[in-house]
Amino acid sequence: MPPKAKNKRKVKEDKPKREIPSKFKQDITGILLLALAVFVFVSNQTTLTGLIGHFVVKTFLRSALGVGVFVLPFFIGLYGFILILRHEVKELAVRFIGLLIIFLTYITSAQYYAPNYFAEAERVYFQGAGGLIGFGTNYALMRTVGIWGSYIIITALGLIGILMVLNVTILNLVTFAYHLLRPEKEEGEEKEKEQEQAQEKKTIAAQFPLIKNMPVEEEVIPAPPPEPRPVVEFPFPKFETEGISSKAKVVSSDAPKKRYSKFKLPPIDLLDDPTTKEKQQAEKLRETTELRKKLLEEALRSFGVGARVVSIFQGPAVTRYELQPEPGVKVSKIANLADDIALNLAAQGVRIEAPVPGKSVVGIEVPNATVTPVRLKEIVKTKEFQNNPSKLFISIGKDLSGTPIFGDLSRMPHLLIAGTTGSGKSVCINSIIASVLLRARPDEVKMLMIDPKMVELSNYDGVPHLLAPVVTEPRRAAITFKEWVIKEMERRYRLFHEAGTRNIHAYNRKVGEEESLPYIMVIVDELADLMMVAATEVETAICRIAQMARATGIHLVIATQRPSVDVITGLIKANIPSRIAFAVATQVDSRVILDMSGAEKLLGRGDMLYNPIGAMKPIRAQGSFVTDKETERIIKYVKEQAEPEYLEEIVGIKPIELGEGGGEGEGGRDSLFGEVAQLIVESGQASTSYIQRKFRIGYNRAARLMDEMEAAGIVTAPEGENKPRKILASRETLKNLGFE
Repeated sequence: MPPKAKNKRKVKEDKPKREIPSKFKQDITGILLLALAVFVFVSNQTTLTGLIGHFVVKTFLRSALGVGVFVLPFFIGLYGFILILRHEVKELAVRFIGLLIIFLTYITSAQYYAPNYFAEAERVYFQGAGGLIGFGTNYALMRTVGIWGSYIIITALGLIGILMVLNVTILNLVTFAYHLLRPEKEEGEEKEKEQEQAQEKKTIAAQFPLIKNMPVEEEVIPAPPPEPRPVVEFPFPKFETEGISSKAKVVSSDAPKKRYSKFKLPPIDLLDDPTTKEKQQAEKLRETTELRKKLLEEALRSFGVGARVVSIFQGPAVTRYELQPEPGVKVSKIANLADDIALNLAAQGVRIEAPVPGKSVVGIEVPNATVTPVRLKEIVKTKEFQNNPSKLFISIGKDLSGTPIFGDLSRMPHLLIAGTTGSGKSVCINSIIASVLLRARPDEVKMLMIDPKMVELSNYDGVPHLLAPVVTEPRRAAITFKEWVIKEMERRYRLFHEAGTRNIHAYNRKVGEEESLPYIMVIVDELADLMMVAATEVETAICRIAQMARATGIHLVIATQRPSVDVITGLIKANIPSRIAFAVATQVDSRVILDMSGAEKLLGRGDMLYNPIGAMKPIRAQGSFVTDKETERIIKYVKEQAEPEYLEEIVGIKPIELGEGGGEGEGGRDSLFGEVAQLIVESGQASTSYIQRKFRIGYNRAARLMDEMEAAGIVTAPEGENKPRKILASRETLKNLGFE
């Protein structure tokens, strides 16, 4: 009992003292400075401010600053206003120094131009218009660098002060001035052109004066319009143009590749910087970290577990405390105390990583009181992102230590994302797309977007990187995988074979920039909708692409909010090794996406477990955050650079009719008729249940397929219950019917 009492007293002693909250300190200081500015201004104009106004302002400050005392209130008020605007501490210091430099150059310049401004200078110790400080600075400069050197130094210091106060660079100022003056210049050029054209017309009229007075004898009959040339119609497939913007072009894949040599990549300035409030949140979290450290050690000690905190990593959403257990303490004993630790720390939940890979410590991950978002700009402005040559280098987020995490889709080579609604899944996809748009031209990376929800990716319509408008129909998406993505993969392999290369890197190096192939990103926002419509076709296509498409530069980014076994099948999991798990509902869902539990304990709002290819254990991270406004700015900038060119092979794909009803193929038959007929002839089995199992369709559709094959003479009529039908057709028969 006595030791516990001591511990309680220690905790009480460590309570922080009551202070003015930091969010009010800047406001209070700013208001006081504004009041001081008003006081100095009034003291300069009247005698109604008492002894302080008379002696301090009119005598002391005027002696020290000269005419600077008249502008001093404006400088003080400006700094007070800057404080109230909630700038960072570093920015405040820079702006304060800038104001001091401008003020010093002002009173020094005043000393140059009006050395005897005050008549009573000698009597009250005035030393010209700059006061004692201006006189001293002026004297020092004149003695050391002379009159011209003084002018140069004063001008340079004044410019530096202005840049520091405005927090801009010289390049920004020049660019602003250029854009400010450019419209006037263009208007002047247009006026000059109009004047030149008018002068030319006058000159021509003067050379041919008879034209003006020539009588008109006959009515001028306009020439008949030329006959239209005959148009040869080619049997191109009819495609739907609904949803395609008027500026977009539809071209064939055999058309000459358009190059975007003048395309300008979006600047990073389109993204937002972290706000002052977000930075203040991170500073406040550091204050509570030490207190939680002591509470954690005491909680473990109360349960008979000897351990001490050896290191602390504060992340954007979670803080990890690394414990070193005493000799003889089992790791499992600490792992079983997750709920008790969460209770003692008053936390939402605690995740324990026992042990941390590569370390002899146990990691206890405790949620922060507030989540600090990881802005995409923080990630993309790093040297690692800027200097990486890969066009598919993407931003993932920050780990628990605040270190940026990146990914390279060309090495992943495919990515599977899962998480419930509101967990950050869609923001992650937008962040990945934005990362690529910031570093790749349309001729370097192309995208095919599939969005059955119709709301997540629809704003990307019209982006020049797209191969086709965003596909929103699940049936159309299912056939797009089979009819275009796989065929494009096979076409590229044939090109590699002819060129004698093994992958897209070697091929592009060999053929040069003019004939190089772009990377292709296939982005699926909701896999579950596709699997509900055509599970067999989608699973087969995804598996084949995932197995073979890496070398061809085709990469999948697939997301789902329902990571169940009927959506993310074993074949899909085996072929997509890189995965991101956001918060999921159950431990079963976590095991489906990650092959281990843990995702069910995530906090949501960007909290993720990132499991890249080759990693032993997933990495806990906070995903990079990009707002809708930032995304719109990037999309608008990219759209202004170029117009999209859609492939008619994709636009012309018609959605297939799948499901219980089935779609009609040639002759009013089901669209699966040919495949089912081939399967039955090759396997020698003709039953409704067999078709159901192989094609994953309902009983009604399978029974109708059997009736159609009976009518076509492929199988006999049923001879009785539990007796299989006889197969009448052979491979030659199917070939004659056009099914082989």
